[in-house]
Amino acid sequence: MLYTSELTNSEIQRYSRQIILPEISVDGQIKIRNSKVLVVGLGGLGSPVVSYLATAGVGTLGLLDYDVVEFSNLQRQTIHSERTVSKDKTKSAFLHLKRLNSRITIREHSCMIGDDNANKIIAQYDIILDCCDNITSRYSINDNCKLLGKKYICASVLKWEGQIFVFADDGPCYRCLFPDPKNDNMLGCAEAGVLGPMCGVIGSLQAVEALKLILDSCKSFLLTYNGYENIFKKVEINQKSERCLVCTEKKIPPSNFGTCKNQIMRVSIDDKYKIKWKDFLASPTQYLLVDIRNKILYDMCHIQNSVNVPADTLDENNEIFKDKRKILFLCKKGISAQKVAAKFLEKGKNVFVVDGGLTKFKSEIDLNFPLV
Repeated sequence: MLYTSELTNSEIQRYSRQIILPEISVDGQIKIRNSKVLVVGLGGLGSPVVSYLATAGVGTLGLLDYDVVEFSNLQRQTIHSERTVSKDKTKSAFLHLKRLNSRITIREHSCMIGDDNANKIIAQYDIILDCCDNITSRYSINDNCKLLGKKYICASVLKWEGQIFVFADDGPCYRCLFPDPKNDNMLGCAEAGVLGPMCGVIGSLQAVEALKLILDSCKSFLLTYNGYENIFKKVEINQKSERCLVCTEKKIPPSNFGTCKNQIMRVSIDDKYKIKWKDFLASPTQYLLVDIRNKILYDMCHIQNSVNVPADTLDENNEIFKDKRKILFLCKKGISAQKVAAKFLEKGKNVFVVDGGLTKFKSEIDLNFPLV
């Protein structure tokens, strides 16, 4: 052979447009080829992240998600398709990425991540990207990345806004900024909404920062983006917190110990206040059906003869309490309705909830109901 290269012919042809960047070059492409990156969450953020890392030639790409593809995901989760609805997201993502780049190694982790398995999974990788929307998982990932000396990037998107935290292995961590998990009143995409392209913007930026970390960038910072106003803001994060046990004592705070099966604590009322759909439909005139979802969700589709009073506007002086019928609260899954009902039961109001909410209406009464 009359020529030589540290890269294969295939690598040169495939990655040449990024190899010619001075910041990457041949040495950088070899680093990318040898890297092992774990992406937690294969949704709106994870979609552009895994796509761009796969096409950039990341040697080993770990895919972690416990969920299945739903039709409502397709608006923003571009690695999935109509063909993969109801399939595991890890399998759907695997099939998509293998079509993009068959030369990389892809590992599937079809599970949740938490304090019982985070250390074992994270130890297999160099860089961890948190693209999930679970705050408990975020702290588990952060803590174990810090203990194992892993570089860590987390991001989130809601409505028209997104943010990215980049944590170098020797810098501060997420817990330095936010010491304890807080689940109260946290809204997700299903409640507050999200613009699909926002996921593309923030996820793409995550992929850029992951590649920079592979190439030995070592700065920690926060980047925010308001898509509606088109404003970026960047803040460097340099100082570790002296009160952060993870950074100072290499310990995970006891308050965050638990398993990946742990669920957010929810209010639950006595079963005697839960009305099943079949009982409601047998005598609907006994009840005033109050849908406590936000107005836009209600306007999309709602149960006939229900009224809409969003939970955050509901107080004991509301007009519904002047009605002589039994008040029956309704939400998507019956969880928020129980929280609202518990508050008014304590005040002596005659209120009930629809057991299982609209989710059970769809599964038990009408499969065609467009539940979102």
